[in-house]
Amino acid sequence: MTAPADAATVVSGGGHSCAIARSGSVICWGANASGQLGDGSTTASSTPVIVPSYVPESLDVTALSAGAAHSCALVVDGTVQCWGENGAGQLGDGTTADSSSPLTVVGVSDAVQIAAGAAFTCALLADGTVKCWGEGSSGQLGDGLATDSGSPVTVSSLTNASHLTAGDEHVCVVASGAVRCWGANASGQLGDGTIIQRNAPVSVSGVSGVTMVSGGTAFSCALTAANVKCWGANASGQLGDGTTVSPRTTAVTVAGLSSPSRVAAGGAHACAVDSTPALKCWGANASGQLGDASTTASSSPVAVSGLTDADALSASSNHTCALTATGGFYCWGAGSNGEIGDGGSTDRSTPATVRGTAGGKTIANGSSHTCVALSGGKVNCWGANAKGQLGDTSTSTATTPVVAFNLFNLTGISAGFAHSCAIESGGQAKCWGDNQFGQVGSGNSTAQFTMANSVSGLSNATLIDTGLNFSCAVTTAAQAKCWGQNGNYQLGDGTTTNRNAPVTVSGLSNVTAISGGGTTTCAIVSGGQAKCWGNNAAGQVGQGNTNTPVTAPANVSSLTDAVAIANGQTHACAIVTGGAVECWGSNDYGQLGDGTNTQRTTPVSVSGLTGATAIAAGDYHTCALVTLGAVKCWGFGTNGRLGNGGTSNSNVPVDVSGLLGAVSLSGGGQHTCAVVAGGNTYCWGYGLNGQLGNGSTADRLVPYEAEKVLEGLIRITTLSEGLFTQSTQPSIGYSTLDVISPLVECNLDGAGYSSCSFPPFTPGSPLSVGRHTMRIKAAPNFLGNDVISYTSLSFAVSVVLPTATISSPVESAQTADSTPSMTFSATGEGALTTECRADSGSWAACSSPWTSGALADGAHSLELRVTDANTNTATASVNIVVDTVMPDTTITASPASLSNVTPVPD
Repeated sequence: MTAPADAATVVSGGGHSCAIARSGSVICWGANASGQLGDGSTTASSTPVIVPSYVPESLDVTALSAGAAHSCALVVDGTVQCWGENGAGQLGDGTTADSSSPLTVVGVSDAVQIAAGAAFTCALLADGTVKCWGEGSSGQLGDGLATDSGSPVTVSSLTNASHLTAGDEHVCVVASGAVRCWGANASGQLGDGTIIQRNAPVSVSGVSGVTMVSGGTAFSCALTAANVKCWGANASGQLGDGTTVSPRTTAVTVAGLSSPSRVAAGGAHACAVDSTPALKCWGANASGQLGDASTTASSSPVAVSGLTDADALSASSNHTCALTATGGFYCWGAGSNGEIGDGGSTDRSTPATVRGTAGGKTIANGSSHTCVALSGGKVNCWGANAKGQLGDTSTSTATTPVVAFNLFNLTGISAGFAHSCAIESGGQAKCWGDNQFGQVGSGNSTAQFTMANSVSGLSNATLIDTGLNFSCAVTTAAQAKCWGQNGNYQLGDGTTTNRNAPVTVSGLSNVTAISGGGTTTCAIVSGGQAKCWGNNAAGQVGQGNTNTPVTAPANVSSLTDAVAIANGQTHACAIVTGGAVECWGSNDYGQLGDGTNTQRTTPVSVSGLTGATAIAAGDYHTCALVTLGAVKCWGFGTNGRLGNGGTSNSNVPVDVSGLLGAVSLSGGGQHTCAVVAGGNTYCWGYGLNGQLGNGSTADRLVPYEAEKVLEGLIRITTLSEGLFTQSTQPSIGYSTLDVISPLVECNLDGAGYSSCSFPPFTPGSPLSVGRHTMRIKAAPNFLGNDVISYTSLSFAVSVVLPTATISSPVESAQTADSTPSMTFSATGEGALTTECRADSGSWAACSSPWTSGALADGAHSLELRVTDANTNTATASVNIVVDTVMPDTTITASPASLSNVTPVPD
């Protein structure tokens, strides 16, 4: 089950997902018992981990595919690497041993597309043939047998394939606009009108003009120029024709799609990118995999909530993932294995942002500074810096972004009062800045501003959050560990002793989220129960009282379905299942949002707020990200921290002015920032220390764009499937994000980098038939910045090019006909246009035989031009001579009389 390959793409397996980030790194998340995440471990992860083998400038990956418990990558040089479960040989290395790190498939060197089934894998080669390996008992290897193979075998009688997909136990390809399939067929998933297993390719009945095909568990779907057609199992309505008649052994049309451009088939559901709205799904929905905020199955397409710019799509057994045009990864459906990637293990019936990938960035606000984790893994910070919290080895305030140290491959970031912390891809936590109370976790109290400090003993962190002068992290074992100031029991170890290295929070397990406040800490555990500990002077622990500090985690009253949580100075708020928000604690400025200014010691609902997807708390104000990327804020309004153009307090949510498309949100002490789709950052509120990042120290009453963050991000925008093109000089479009007028260089087939047109890039001379690779890199157009991003594309020029043949007249023929006739033939891809002309005149449409206009006696040239559906051309010509003056045969003199003729003897 694979999504179309892209410069940045997402694919879903049985209980895991993998993606190519815009930086070029490969990330995976979810189940990992067989090593299918590729990070060298067998530990599941509910947030993305980086596959160490694939980082920019090491080994470029152009496409991914994921099976039930294995993953595969297509490398730019045409080789294939796989990792994970290998009991049937699906890794293709000739063994049956599992591997948690990538292994090279033997005997494949010119692949242009890959597809993984449940326990097998196939590769489409540049010459249009297909090889498969792994489980073969259902004929899914296509070699005419029904046996497993730990190394690739060639699919029988298959040429000119141009698109490949795999279901659980069957495979389909597009070949010259038709579809051919093989493998299991008990549900009619091969579409040949039978339920007979096929060990070699058979043609699907009644489909033509196909550009893309996608295989589900026991059904298949094809994209044509006008619609989507599906066939096979249909008990859950996964064929989308408005019925549950099953099986369907021939194709039916999916109802209600207006202009589909992509399709993905999953376990018993399917989705398509459509024009109105942008994404629709149909079929089974018990886990919310249709994304329509319900768990009700539908036999016809329903709109996925809130996604309007889906660009790539992948569907698996019970969950779905999409990549948006601006680079954000979203998943929904079953989440028990962490396959949603949002840091939790609960199902989602609407799209959830894959943690750490929203808009390519995550953002964190401290009291008077801000930091952004870039999609390439680096960090930029700006604002107050007296304690070195910006990480640029100085203590100078910065009103525009500066690069923090030499940090790479970061997956999360958080900012405290005057310190900052981040997590590296391998789980190592690092902090820098103020360390008076040990909040940097270095084992001492020395400030850290010349380097990022590795937090002592914490190499397995998955989440990190900072409070006022302390820090907390969640580990891969779902434990919570905290360090720093502890005078109010905020570290949760039952003491008030400051700690300069992590201690385990007592009695807390199965942690899915954590948030540090002023002197209080809160967490969410598996199942949704919210727990808090520490200072409770304003009731911010949420137990119905304002007792002395709470020494160990205690349940927040009646809050058992929390999905996200945020702590302010003396209040806290949580998003609950369904998108409502509940808050508790101090309320002097209306920061609880319940329409009053009354302190609350147990949670109350924020008035009129629904559809919340992220929550952020400042000292005395709160903001929420709601459906479609709008932001609402409430509480203390001085300095414009509510972002609505005023400075008045509000005890109910107000709209942040002019901000749409937000994908990430962070609240500081007196300011708030959001990252919007595409990666740009907007901040509002108190600006005295430059924490708004716009080059000034003025307050902003409405969102103001921060200076462009220092990173070049690039993605290829045409030839996005990386498959076949019939053009020998293809136009390769690309775009950059976050950088104005970047320096862009291109490398075609290893010829070396050189400046290329922007955009698109077109090869200066025709490419040969066969496989080609394109590599593009971009860097900001100013000195002193070494941030470069890369992307690669593997594609092939088709082996089917048009032909033009003139059968008569033959070369140098002489004719007395002044309007000679030319007989010809033409072949090529799709609809052909034939044009003729004489003597380099104007081309005109023609058919065989073609008769020219009147020609004078003498030498002439007749020409034929053939143009195929992909605008490739072929020409032929023949030279002839027209001679209309024939020899004179008239007798002008004769003998006077035959009697004068002497007979000639016999």
